[in-house]
Amino acid sequence: MNDDAPDDERFELAWGAWRQFFALHLDTPPPTQPEIDARLIRFRRAHEALGLARFGTALALAAGIAQALSISAATVPRLTTASEVLVLLLSGLLLVALAHLAFQHARAALEHRAMAQRIDVEPLDTKRLETLFADVRDPVAREYVQGVLAQGRPLRKAEAAVALDRGRGARGLDDDSRAAFTNEVRNRRGVRGREIAIAAACLVVALATRSPTIDGGTFLPAMFLLGAATLIDLPRTVIQLAVDPWQLAGGGPACRRLRLQLLTDLVPQLAVFLAVVVTATGLSGY
Repeated sequence: MNDDAPDDERFELAWGAWRQFFALHLDTPPPTQPEIDARLIRFRRAHEALGLARFGTALALAAGIAQALSISAATVPRLTTASEVLVLLLSGLLLVALAHLAFQHARAALEHRAMAQRIDVEPLDTKRLETLFADVRDPVAREYVQGVLAQGRPLRKAEAAVALDRGRGARGLDDDSRAAFTNEVRNRRGVRGREIAIAAACLVVALATRSPTIDGGTFLPAMFLLGAATLIDLPRTVIQLAVDPWQLAGGGPACRRLRLQLLTDLVPQLAVFLAVVVTATGLSGY
């Protein structure tokens, strides 16, 4: 399949890779050898990109947590009111939640990296194929394997894994449409509730600092944590655009539309981050 095709062939190829390897959909008839190899390349690149994005998120959270802890150490001796103690306790709860989230993202990054290293276009030995599928009775899986053999090509290992999962009862995603693929790549549908909550928190902090009983600097640890929280989705969006794991750049209207949606998804993330920075900058003057 020609990757330089000017139409939406790139989008169809990316969608097909996602349907097969993430949604566990088996095409009838099966893809040809050039197409399955192109799908596998995208499958591997998708896991590599997810690993990078997860690592970037974990790093951003860790940086925010480290800075919040550093500021908290200097803030504690200055606490004089119950309101300031409450603010610091709430910051501590937020820190624990983000630390747990950072650990989850770091672990997921390692899993995606390990998965990417196992994905290649190596064919499965025919003798092993017969052993693996000897007890598979699922008609969809068996029809897929027979269709591959009828093409006179070997079954790829990752391709066989999907067929075997289907043959053993796995059914994957209920929605494997083009729209579902687009939403998976974007990883969002417009502004997230978390981003609205962070923007609202900035407004509350700005109002709270008007009170003479609260030192604005008490909010700084929480602001660094909120700033890190705004970066949870940003690495994935940036990597989807920069690394282009699904190889959409240069494609047709569907590819251009998806990349434009990714660009617009950057707007609320950067806007909320800017709101946190402005609020934290104002607090640092207290």
